[in-house]
Amino acid sequence: MSQADPYSRRINILKVALPLVALLILSTLFLTSGRMNTDGDIPFAADEIAERIRDERITGPFFAGVTSHGHRITLSAGQVVSRGEDGNEAQEIAFRINLIDETELALVADRGDVDILNDVARLSGNVLIDSSIGYRIYAETLEARLLELDITAPSGIQALGPMGRITAGHLRVGHMDSKEGVQILFSGGVQLLYTPKGTGQ
Repeated sequence: MSQADPYSRRINILKVALPLVALLILSTLFLTSGRMNTDGDIPFAADEIAERIRDERITGPFFAGVTSHGHRITLSAGQVVSRGEDGNEAQEIAFRINLIDETELALVADRGDVDILNDVARLSGNVLIDSSIGYRIYAETLEARLLELDITAPSGIQALGPMGRITAGHLRVGHMDSKEGVQILFSGGVQLLYTPKGTGQ
């Protein structure tokens, strides 16, 4: 039997050696690479995911638009939860209204029903209206028509204003007269505890 030439012998050695070298390199990479942490917390627990699916919950919704009078309005909420046939409930609601005269109104409430399509919002729970002209108004509930910027508090309010402390049975913020801009109107047994400037409230 004739002996193989040197070239053939080298080829046969490489056929065995190269796969072994490749296997050695791959083994080294796997052994020296960092291990994946599979014990870390996932963003949502399984029961929270199931609850979000069941409740049809939206987190952090945001809406922006312009009223029929040109005022800019933005709406945000912590979350919106579907209540089936009873509609949707928004929680941690915040409105910001920039009037064309550069006055700003900020409305916040714990919860409410906001129906953008039908231009209706009903807010409740620690309702607050804060205006850049110096009024800070607290109410139990608020009803608002967003497109027309017509806000009412039907069940009594308390307010701090430039003249002092105000209590009233009703409040309306909006265009009471087409010739005027947005006005704040207190009605229904209005009481004013006058506080002269510089004496505090």
